[in-house]
Amino acid sequence: TTLVGRNLLVFGGVGGGRPLNDLFVMHTSGGMAFWTEPPVNGVPPNPRVGHASALVGSKIFVFGGHDGKACLNDVHVLVTMNWRAVAAKGGRPNPRVSCTLTAVGGKLFMVGGAAHEKPLNDVRVLDLEGDAWTVPTVSGTPPPALVGHSATLIGTELFIFGGSDGKRDGNELHIFDTETLSWAMP
Repeated sequence: TTLVGRNLLVFGGVGGGRPLNDLFVMHTSGGMAFWTEPPVNGVPPNPRVGHASALVGSKIFVFGGHDGKACLNDVHVLVTMNWRAVAAKGGRPNPRVSCTLTAVGGKLFMVGGAAHEKPLNDVRVLDLEGDAWTVPTVSGTPPPALVGHSATLIGTELFIFGGSDGKRDGNELHIFDTETLSWAMP
């Protein structure tokens, strides 16, 4: 789910026991809420569940997820109801589910998730100017591997909360500074 203005865009997920690749919009302006399924052009991403999405300007980026058979590591962008795949260069992240994707300026910061049932705690950055992935050198103590955590950007800091390392559910707050590329705990 991605908030665009006062509307919620919902892409994919699961229905009837299978991954989906449909797009719905919940319109919330004018004191009432209603759903529409807008016409979309281009080739949509494959059906998926457990993917991450982020809004950059008026563009919605979708990364990874699971198609019911395998984890994915592709990137797609929805621009004015037109889908297109992003041919990102660099070291693409491992295919994964349940990571977070957060827009910071012209970059997308991806944190954690799980690949082949193994929780991860890495940070990857997709620079949208050159469509290139990088693995930043980070400092500080990262959180344990996280699946299903939340990420909220305040200023230049990503506040990462909760999630699971596969053995226990987390209840910690970790902060990742996107400028200094350093981890800290409050």
